[in-house]
Amino acid sequence: MRAGAIVAAALALLAGCAGDDEAPPGLDPWPEPMVAAMVTEPGPEASTVPNVGGSALVLVGEDGIARWHSGAAETVTEGLGLDGTSWVRAEAIASGARSALVTATVDDAFSVRLWAVWDLETDAVTALQCAGGEPDVLGLLEPRGDTFLVLGGCGGPATVATVDAATGEVTPGEPAAREASAMWLPDRDAFVSVEGAPGPCVASGMLAETEVAVTCDREDALFEIGTVTLSTADAQSGTYAPHPQWGEYPQFHRSTAFVALGRHWVSANTVEGTPLLATAQSEDEFWLTPLGHLQDRILAGRGLDSYGPVIGDGPALGWYDPVAGEFTPLPLPEGARGVSHAATGVPVG
Repeated sequence: MRAGAIVAAALALLAGCAGDDEAPPGLDPWPEPMVAAMVTEPGPEASTVPNVGGSALVLVGEDGIARWHSGAAETVTEGLGLDGTSWVRAEAIASGARSALVTATVDDAFSVRLWAVWDLETDAVTALQCAGGEPDVLGLLEPRGDTFLVLGGCGGPATVATVDAATGEVTPGEPAAREASAMWLPDRDAFVSVEGAPGPCVASGMLAETEVAVTCDREDALFEIGTVTLSTADAQSGTYAPHPQWGEYPQFHRSTAFVALGRHWVSANTVEGTPLLATAQSEDEFWLTPLGHLQDRILAGRGLDSYGPVIGDGPALGWYDPVAGEFTPLPLPEGARGVSHAATGVPVG
């Protein structure tokens, strides 16, 4: 047995003996509630633009950064036994199971995506599996405390399947709507049909009882920001309308969208790769990359544009107070290398 596996098994035993609010030796306490983000870390060559190093999964609680899981891509690829480098993304976190649903893209054509669960207490990585058949996951629907809802199953037609956040076992569920107009609405635990949209839409959250903030793909490798209005709170369909102010942006890649404090927060990247707050309401907000929210504060990256102006002491991760218009950088934990040119919010269930 490899030494890493022995250590992981030992830590798992320690975790089982610890109380729910305790962490295994060497780990900080688990934050509750929390918001999470996947960030790029600076590389060793400070003169390189953009200065790209590894990646880190960052967990932030009310008192600041609680955990900084550096070397995220290496942990996942090694755990899956993959050779070479892969593009790794944390799709969501199941807070009850203390694990992350992750994907690893393993070929140059970006056509093969492996799905796995990453135990954030032991660093064990387990590929998704089925009791019968092979797992076939098309995308995340939403995270729960101990499970992830995904679009997929174990072969055959797509379902609203459940992934056990601890073991990675996929359990197919009810048949899923497969029309391009179908949009999953987490607040309803159901699909709704969207009329008038340029392409498939993703719900960011509810702006009002019958108004859903959305981002919708276009055929020309762009996405646009808008709303879907439901005729009633429990309607099974709604009508799309683009936002009159916010325009079109390159395809929804390394971007984040959510609703908080009555606003639609959408980060985007320009064709040049510049991160920005597409839904900014001031010039200062333009340089923010929103990642999630905790109560009345927005977790954001600031100054991540490698070719833009240097703001403050450079790229930072921190809290943004939209009422006061103030950004407060978060102190980095010991050993953390900081944030470089990109950051993506990770939904927490």
